[in-house]
Amino acid sequence: WRQRVHFSPSRKRQSPTDSSSTKKSEKYYELNRTLLRQEAAGMALVMAWVTYPPDYECRNLFEDINFHSPNYWACRIVENAVDKQLISTENPKFFPGRPATRAEVLAMFMKGAGIKNIKDISKYSFDTDTTDWEKYVITTAKYNGIISTTNPFRPHENIKRGETFVMGVNIMKIVWKSK
Repeated sequence: WRQRVHFSPSRKRQSPTDSSSTKKSEKYYELNRTLLRQEAAGMALVMAWVTYPPDYECRNLFEDINFHSPNYWACRIVENAVDKQLISTENPKFFPGRPATRAEVLAMFMKGAGIKNIKDISKYSFDTDTTDWEKYVITTAKYNGIISTTNPFRPHENIKRGETFVMGVNIMKIVWKSK
């Protein structure tokens, strides 16, 4: 049994078209704020249905996340994401407080949801500075309808929190459809 986010039934449901509820949620969730890499790792673990061990001792997989760092709480999240192969340890630093890019979040979310990359990337064109791993992630996301096929993706831009929710919903639609 895995624990998921619980929404209280006593909480009043608000219509998505109600302007006051939209404004409240935008302010509450800070949808226009840039998402940090440590937050992206945590959200990717939700996509992977990961539950955290109650007691966790940081293994210091990254130089910039340890028990004595200001963001020590992120150690459990980031190291669990490493264990689930959502992020790698190629770089000795994770940069948890740095903004996440759109490509990083897309890759973590798709890996967390178990969506495998498509092998043929010839269908779409890419900017010259797009890396190979980004090409595979973007192609897979476009093919599956996670991101738009008509608008440029801009993989190196920092992602906003609101964009992550849209990506997450699109990914979960694919996961639920396949079950």
